[in-house]
Amino acid sequence: MRGRQLLAEELGVEPGAELVTLRRSILERDPVLAPSPTPITTAAPPVTNLPAPVSGLIGRDAAVVQVRALLEASRLVTLHGIGGVGKTSLALAAARQVAGQYPDGVWLVELSIVAAGPDEPDPFSAVADQVAIALGVRTTARENWLTSAWRPGWRTGLPC
Repeated sequence: MRGRQLLAEELGVEPGAELVTLRRSILERDPVLAPSPTPITTAAPPVTNLPAPVSGLIGRDAAVVQVRALLEASRLVTLHGIGGVGKTSLALAAARQVAGQYPDGVWLVELSIVAAGPDEPDPFSAVADQVAIALGVRTTARENWLTSAWRPGWRTGLPC
């Protein structure tokens, strides 16, 4: 009541209807006023194996935008060019920017060590092995699920 008296004596006003209703609700311990628990959330960084950038990508902002646009239009984008022009750096910069859009993460698969030769007549086996290694998939046989998934249409030229 002291607040009400102070308002009346000092300012010559009475509390409004909303304040009176709020006071009554507080005194009656109205459950509507009880705080509702909110879930604790944390912004976890996206799952990835992308390496941290060693330096900035200078003068390639437009190219990164183009790669991102291509990624929105297609699930597979291939960058090609002579060695040393920055294909990997460009791909990594674009991948870092879109990583948050993929809940399962963005993964780098090093294919530079894959070479089809007499010991590796099936190019998809070597690629599938590298994908499995990057994703941490362990298989007991060389013929893994990725090779099986890709092999049926590879000779017929089916699009991926």
